[in-house]
Amino acid sequence: MVARGRLRRASRRVKALLARRRHGAQPGADTSDLVHDFRVALRRLRSWLRACRGVLDDTVRRGRLRDLRTLSRRAGRVRDLEVQLALLRELGGSGTSLPATAARLLADRCRDQHGRALLNLDDALADGWPRLAAALDEELAHYFVEVRLEGSVTPTAMGPVLGAALREYREELLAALTPVPRMAQVRELHRARIAAKHLRYVLEAFDARPRARAALLDLLRTLQDEVGELHDAQMLDELIAAFAARKSRDGMPSRQATAALTRLVRRRIRGRFGGAHRAMIAVRRAVASDAIESLARRCEAAAGGRQAAPGNNAATLAAGSSGHL
Repeated sequence: MVARGRLRRASRRVKALLARRRHGAQPGADTSDLVHDFRVALRRLRSWLRACRGVLDDTVRRGRLRDLRTLSRRAGRVRDLEVQLALLRELGGSGTSLPATAARLLADRCRDQHGRALLNLDDALADGWPRLAAALDEELAHYFVEVRLEGSVTPTAMGPVLGAALREYREELLAALTPVPRMAQVRELHRARIAAKHLRYVLEAFDARPRARAALLDLLRTLQDEVGELHDAQMLDELIAAFAARKSRDGMPSRQATAALTRLVRRRIRGRFGGAHRAMIAVRRAVASDAIESLARRCEAAAGGRQAAPGNNAATLAAGSSGHL
């Protein structure tokens, strides 16, 4: 099943991350590739558990998504600080300007926060992940079927499950993009990016050879990248503001230098918003068409006459659906 594959990928990322930490990587060291891969694996796992929750409720305990979300947030904190630290290093460079000086001083503060966040993630993974992963693996390894003495057994087919997930995530994305968020709407922009990921992860289970389907996946990836870079700059702006609001100025840049760095970051935000806005409009236009609804109906039709058990691989059924998307 797709979710079990995602679970195993997440487990491999956890083992690699913990192994690197045990072998001497210090807080603030570059673990960005492993943390990023772990976050992506977790997001994909959560998306599939959510999409298939109607056929997993018999074995997957309530609260599993909450447990995964808690881990994801801890990993997200580490990843956000890694990105902000990289941006501050880029802006700091070796220059002597006010913004560069402020960026280097704030990078030192950000590095300390990153080290603490990484240790918190390490503790959570070492203490809780092996138990959570083993429990989920067992829960996803079987399902129950109710057998009545009168009548035949009809397990839930995977086609309707996929069709319902496509519709749900399509509506979620359209709601996030109607209207298209403005530059100052940080939460709304982030919500649109998350909604795009949900739809993309389900679509990636399908055969990507149809040109229209590949084009839609490219649009969703572009939206994620453009809005992601905008979001990173917005988060850095908030981080600088939080540092500037501190009462203690020990080791902090001057207010003049902080203001100069803020202006530089906000210029970056304005520059990023153009690409993000164009990507959101393109995705909204593509998703608003009836292509995804048509694909959802074909999923349901493909299941007609050959009911599939919940354990069937979603990609196998999806790859068999024909049509333009």
